[in-house]
Amino acid sequence: MLHRFSVSCLALSLLFGIAAAADAQSLKPVDLRCEYLKNPLGVPQKPRLSWKLQAADADAKNLKQTAYQIILTDKSREITITAANEKQPSDLQSCTLDIPPGAWTWEVTVWDQDGKPATSKPAEFVRLPDSSENSSDAFPPAAKWISGADSDTAPWLRKTMDIAEVPPLAVIYVASFGYHEVYVNGQKVDDSVLAPAVSNLQMRVMSVPYDITKLLKPGKNTVGIWLGHGWAGWDQWINVRKEGEHIGRLPHGPAVKAYIGVLTGGSSFKPLAETGTDWKFAPSCYSKTGKFGVFNFGGEIYDARKNNPDWSSPSFDDSGWQAAVEVKNVAPETAISPQLVEKNRTVSEFPAVKIEKTGDKQYRVDMGKVYNGWLQIPFTGKAGDIITLKFTDRDLPDGGEKEGILAYGQEDRIILSGDPAKDIFQNKFNYRTFRWVTIEGTDTLPPPEKFTGKLIRTGYEADTTFECSEEMLNKIYKMLLHSYECLTLGGYIVDCSHRERLGYGAEGQASMECGMMNFDQAALYRHWAGSWRDVQMKDGRMPNTAPQTWGGGGPAWRIIGITLPWEHYRHYGDERVLAENYGMIKKHLSMLEDRIVKEPDHIIPVFTHDKYHYIGDWYSSLDIDPPQGGRPIPHLLRQVFTNCYTIYGFQKGAAVAGSLGETEDAKKFRQVAEDLQKATHKAFYNAGKGEYGGFKEQTYLSVPLLTGVVPGDLTKTVQDALIENITVTQTGHLTTGVLGSYLQEKYLNQIGRDDLIAEWMKQKKDKPSFGFFLENGLTTVPEAMNIYGSGSRCHTSFLSYGAWFINAFAGIQPDAEQPGFKHFFVKPGAVKSAGWVKASHQTPYGKIDVAWKNADGKFRLDVSVPPNTTATVCLPDGRKEEIGSGRYHFEVLSEDIH
Repeated sequence: MLHRFSVSCLALSLLFGIAAAADAQSLKPVDLRCEYLKNPLGVPQKPRLSWKLQAADADAKNLKQTAYQIILTDKSREITITAANEKQPSDLQSCTLDIPPGAWTWEVTVWDQDGKPATSKPAEFVRLPDSSENSSDAFPPAAKWISGADSDTAPWLRKTMDIAEVPPLAVIYVASFGYHEVYVNGQKVDDSVLAPAVSNLQMRVMSVPYDITKLLKPGKNTVGIWLGHGWAGWDQWINVRKEGEHIGRLPHGPAVKAYIGVLTGGSSFKPLAETGTDWKFAPSCYSKTGKFGVFNFGGEIYDARKNNPDWSSPSFDDSGWQAAVEVKNVAPETAISPQLVEKNRTVSEFPAVKIEKTGDKQYRVDMGKVYNGWLQIPFTGKAGDIITLKFTDRDLPDGGEKEGILAYGQEDRIILSGDPAKDIFQNKFNYRTFRWVTIEGTDTLPPPEKFTGKLIRTGYEADTTFECSEEMLNKIYKMLLHSYECLTLGGYIVDCSHRERLGYGAEGQASMECGMMNFDQAALYRHWAGSWRDVQMKDGRMPNTAPQTWGGGGPAWRIIGITLPWEHYRHYGDERVLAENYGMIKKHLSMLEDRIVKEPDHIIPVFTHDKYHYIGDWYSSLDIDPPQGGRPIPHLLRQVFTNCYTIYGFQKGAAVAGSLGETEDAKKFRQVAEDLQKATHKAFYNAGKGEYGGFKEQTYLSVPLLTGVVPGDLTKTVQDALIENITVTQTGHLTTGVLGSYLQEKYLNQIGRDDLIAEWMKQKKDKPSFGFFLENGLTTVPEAMNIYGSGSRCHTSFLSYGAWFINAFAGIQPDAEQPGFKHFFVKPGAVKSAGWVKASHQTPYGKIDVAWKNADGKFRLDVSVPPNTTATVCLPDGRKEEIGSGRYHFEVLSEDIH
């Protein structure tokens, strides 16, 4: 008999005896998610379920969801719990549930505007045992932190056990300091790599689930865990200090805590085995070399002679292995939390394009593009031969040895075994950002097609398409997205993945809308927001980076604690993300408010002796840090930028508070922003020249305009100065830096001047421009527009333009008043800059399609609106059209375009 658990939440309803013919259904629920993930195996209390809607007829207009019902069934079919039996109206496409622990299947039925129902295909999730999301109580008490001996070797750990029969479901939950891979009976359990997601190990370790049911068998079974150092090898983690106070010690190297949970009956999910000193360990065939840390993340040595593919097999003789070592005195504040972001995966593979012999036993290999991940190479040679690989992001014939920092210590070695089946190099617990690799120590290499490049990143999905009639713009768009993918390994966004691997707040803000408008990033950005909460100080201050707290920046960097939750809410409509981060937001703004009040003239000062903590608009093409050339950012400009961006933070904080119903806080934050607007204008505006901070430059004109620093009667004066600077002074070039570009794009879109960005991208091939990058053979975005000497060639600096193609050029924009694209705007920009544009974007409600074309004296626009949503179409002749779901066509005479 089928037993079900039905839950009433928000406006969820239960209705029995529903029947309807399939051909009468106008809507179908699809793409079921739990906590943004597909069939997750470890979610905490009150998981969020969501779905999209698909129209049976794409041309049908104004389709709506009027009610929904969720049915949950425990996988053992042994309990029945029924909730409310009244149908209630609702157009929501998500629901947060409070249900018992266990393994569940679920489905959703929706009713359309005519009261006709349709039911989804079932999905699954595992709800973890009751515990706080911030505690390790969900792990059984018997589970211990274990490792091998303290060394540079990546240890193998294994446990053999007998089971009478294979359970309906068996999941192993693995939390590790450093990276891990899981094997059962000689087989790797899935295709994920470099687990877990990155976290601040002083505060949190992520628990990663793996379904091992199909790999088990009655009788003897062996579970193996292969550990690697990763961030656990960073010296900063050895002694844990929080705000100067020593609070514990982390294992300086890899360690793991794990248990196997099995479905045993009812909705019970009980441990079958857990880590302890009854596990065994041995050194593996991989070991780390060099330090692991900022500016040099070391390398790996693969000794093929020690590789034994049977190490995790039940038949393997482990009598020579040692007992696993229990790791004690782990920092008490380090919690274990379920990993609610996709695992890292290989998302594309490609061959080398060129191999050149550059010396005796030395070759130079070109992979055709810069990427982040692994390189797989089959070697031949004698046992004991040592081959060295040196990776660089630019073409340096000596592998970067003379240039030093440019190679960032990216070096690995393989010691051959003489067995071709084993003599295949590939990183295991580290990764590289490179295009070229210098190989030393061999007389022969396989042909280019035998080299396999593997791009690795967090395993999110692409949810946007874009193409246009201008090939230069298509190339720039692809470069931006490829760069973004290279910088999102580990569940967070880094500045560069070979030099620092740090989640900088400036680069994070500049790139987050690029991510949200092009990929399904709901899980990733919620995870990263949690990292910022972890590292906030007691007085409300924020560091410049998270999860690791290292590196320079300034107040604008730290505003990410406000802007990231806000943009997540705008794009995905999940109010929980605002609520769970509101404490962080309020503490940080209260600290800033207190500081502003105490400063003379209510202006945040910039400390000239601490240039890396009050940077300003980093890497404007006019500001390049010596000794690379150019000028340091002038003191007054850093002050203007710091204060304007602080205003931006208060404005977004007021929006967050207002959305949560915190009306008094919203009022206070708006007032602080208004007071700082007046103070900033008074302190830095030069009335005689119409400029701020003594310089008439783009960032310091557009950012004051966007943030309301410029009084209304001066808006045209300053705006005219901005346009003149772009079109005349800089001859059509944009010269803004990392955050200046991000905000200037918003302002140019606001005033209808997206054409300035389009023409710069399409026409300019001298520096500063993306055309200059392409002309110089770059395949990823560098740190600086001038491509100066020691900067990274794969960086998040200017990825904000990746969002521009979708939300400004194609014109798909979310509406904060009805977030998550419940209502959205279609506002095509720069419509005279291309013959045609086609774009699509998957929203939490369904897919939006936009296509526009200029031909025969007309501008033609086609828009597809997903069910249960509405849109405002802003036509280039000034008209606005309000539309519901369905497909629409609009035409405007070219002569009427403003």
